[in-house]
Amino acid sequence: ADLHKLVFKHGRLYAWDAVLSAMVISEDGGRSFTENFTPRGLIIDFEVDPEDPELILAATDEQLFRSEDEGASWRPLQPGQGTRLAWTAPEKLYRALADGTVSVSSDGGESFEQVGKVDGEPYALDPLGPDELNMALSDGTVLHTDDGGQTWEELFRP
Repeated sequence: ADLHKLVFKHGRLYAWDAVLSAMVISEDGGRSFTENFTPRGLIIDFEVDPEDPELILAATDEQLFRSEDEGASWRPLQPGQGTRLAWTAPEKLYRALADGTVSVSSDGGESFEQVGKVDGEPYALDPLGPDELNMALSDGTVLHTDDGGQTWEELFRP
């Protein structure tokens, strides 16, 4: 296995396995996994709905996809270069694109509203609360917001 991201929610361990090109889910602490193939391409990020353990969003470098059955089937949602995700609350799904645009969705990724923009390419989002996130940029800079992505404070620059 080559697990690129791990998420622990709903008492389950979710991961994307690059060798299988599959979403793998364990309900027994990682002793066994179910496998469901993901859309073609490298999954660069994924998130699980905080309320629904079967609802997963996964992003390739060019497209966001949605599964409502633990990854057994997928449908395309929004196009977007370099999508990074953080689901901080049921109606707060954040998306950061490679151009620095930060948006939020209240409907599970069906639509997004731009809330801010950062200078640099987002690499990872770390949810800290409904409106509070840290963001790592591709150059190693770490940013912080506590107003839902409208403004960002620099915490670290390499």
